[in-house]
Parts: sequence; C-alpha cells; structure tokens
Amino acid sequence: IMLAIALVVIMLLQLPFVNVPARFGHMILAFGGVIIVVLLAVIGLEAFSRRRGRAPNTDLALARGHQALALMFAIGRGMHQGQSLLRRPRTATWALGAALASWAAQIAGIYAALAAADIHPTIGRAGLVFLVSTLVQLFPFWPGNVGLFQAAVAQVLVQAYPIDFQHAVAFAVGLQVIEVCLGVGLGFWFLSREGLSLADVRGLR
Repeated sequence: IMLAIALVVIMLLQLPFVNVPARFGHMILAFGGVIIVVLLAVIGLEAFSRRRGRAPNTDLALARGHQALALMFAIGRGMHQGQSLLRRPRTATWALGAALASWAAQIAGIYAALAAADIHPTIGRAGLVFLVSTLVQLFPFWPGNVGLFQAAVAQVLVQAYPIDFQHAVAFAVGLQVIEVCLGVGLGFWFLSREGLSLADVRGLR
C-alpha cells in the first residue's frame, strides 16, 4: 500500500515537468487509475476480512478451484497480517517516506544512466523514463518484459525528444541490465539478512 501510494504521489508531482507525448498520456493516466483501483480493492478486501474477524481462507478457495479468488485471498491474508503498520501513524509515516525515497532514488539512477548513455540528462527526461518503465514493469507479460521494456522506453524518448531510435534502444537495454543487477544483488543481500535460501523462497509460493 505504501509503495503504491508513493508511486501515485511521485507520478503526480512529475507530470507538470515531464513532456509526455499525447499518445502516451492516456496510457499513463489509465495505468495510474489501475494502480488506484487495485489499491482500493486490496484495502476493501482487508476491511471485509477484519469485519469477519478472521483472515481469508486461501486453502479453501484453492480446494474449490477458484485460483483468482485464492490470489485475492492471499493478498488479503498478507494485509491482515501486516495491518499493524496502519495502526501506528508514526511507523506508517516512516514507511511512506521510505517508499518515496526509493522511487526518488530510482529517478536519480535513471538520470545518471542517461548521462552515461550520452543522452543529455534532465529531470523531465528522467521522469518520463521512470513513468514509462515503471508502468511497463507493473504488468509482466513474460520474464522481465524483455523487448517490451526496451520498445516502450525507446519509443517514448523518440516521440518526446530529438533522440534517434537506435540510441534510445541502446540506452533502454543498458537501463534494464542495471535494474536487474541491482534487483538481484540487493535481493540476495536481503535474503541473507533474513536467513532465507532460494529453496525457502520457492517454498513460499
């Protein structure tokens, strides 16, 4: 919830400074709406489970063959277990601040990547790449959205700024490599901090 709220806030703050092509503006608004709807649905499911006085029964839903319902129940159970955060305003504020900082750090990383790719970096360009790349990765059609990620980032850069397509594609490839390396590297570090192995993580499924 905190990450989703922070993402919507960051997007709204960026929009006045980002040169979004008209054909992509509606897509960004639509995806932002999807985030809000999903967020409200999860909160509603949590409120429903709290009213019933117990966490949703994921196993029962799976036994009945309702995989989609079981997925929502699993989200609801996670919300039910983590709802203590929402009861502590000070902790929730720290969590929201950390979420905002994480998205801001990603924008700063994109800014540095633009400079490394010899594309004149501006906050507007970094913000535009952040918006498009984040929205594309929210819905993984295949592992890593490889190809789709590059096409979306390159196309929006070409449409918004005087950048040739080949240069934009090369930048998008490098950006995804950087993001994957960071995700895997930090992921392994956090797994080791939690004392979890890859086998343990696979078991969580």
